Amino acid sequence: MQRVVEKPWGKEITFAEESFYTGKVLEVEKNRRLSYHYHEEKMETLFVINGKVHCIIEDVEYIFETGKTLRFEPGVKHRIEALEASVLVEVSTMEEKSVRVEDDFGRIDFGCIFAEKRGNRNNGPVFHCRKPSRVDQIRLCVRKCGDFQPREQLERAAQEC
Repeated sequence: MQRVVEKPWGKEITFAEESFYTGKVLEVEKNRRLSYHYHEEKMETLFVINGKVHCIIEDVEYIFETGKTLRFEPGVKHRIEALEASVLVEVSTMEEKSVRVEDDFGRIDFGCIFAEKRGNRNNGPVFHCRKPSRVDQIRLCVRKCGDFQPREQLERAAQEC
């Protein structure tokens, strides 16, 4: 029941999918990184088979090399970037959609009253921030601006007006 999914950062190979756990191999290309994300219920353990990765866990940075293990409890924000082509094994509790906080490929469901789409980069949208202090910046619409809110919150606020 092996399943291979091409990702913008490499490849995700699911080798086990049971009701209580999932096993995957993550092949991450050099200088590519996964989204900065968390899971509400899913617990993950990753083992670096080969390579070297830069990992951000709750805004604290680490370097992990071949043979090291990483563990993410539910609700813990994390991101992995391959400093060299890397292969990791992930074993986790049930499969669950990621809550993306930041993503280089535009795979994020955030809205902002200051964001204006201005084309695409890395298969994702690029936003121009129209906030007065950031008028000249072209950047992905994510975490650095404290005014970004989940789309549901913006829609709810609009309905309440």
